[in-house]
Amino acid sequence: MSTAKLMGLLLMALFLTICLIAAGGYWWVSSNLEHYANLYDEVVEESAGNTAEDCVKQSLQRSKTCEWSSLSCRIELRLRTQACLSVATNRDWYCKQTPGSEEILKRASWVLESCESSEYQDYPLCTDIFEGVFEACDDEPGTP
Repeated sequence: MSTAKLMGLLLMALFLTICLIAAGGYWWVSSNLEHYANLYDEVVEESAGNTAEDCVKQSLQRSKTCEWSSLSCRIELRLRTQACLSVATNRDWYCKQTPGSEEILKRASWVLESCESSEYQDYPLCTDIFEGVFEACDDEPGTP
């Protein structure tokens, strides 16, 4: 087999692999979008009156039931954190305590320091939760 034919077959296989991954991703998102939208609304309703600290603590407690490898559970944790923080009573103050979106290295350091503190070190998905905090702080209050 010539080198050109082999390269053509490899490129075709790569193209088909990318198409399968994209189709699988589209299917997964379209299958779960309504569930996550409803979950967001439900958490917003339940979280009225919570402080930002309450939101983080609730997410940390919930993380104890998640498996590290469960993508859907990790997505739900972040979504719950974001939804709760979107209506937290002290959201603006809490978000001002976190590094801004343009401070990528400070954010990474802040997450690591927070998750290594004695208060949070027993939660293996702590970093996912604080990524949800950043996403919520980057959004306008009350928006998904």
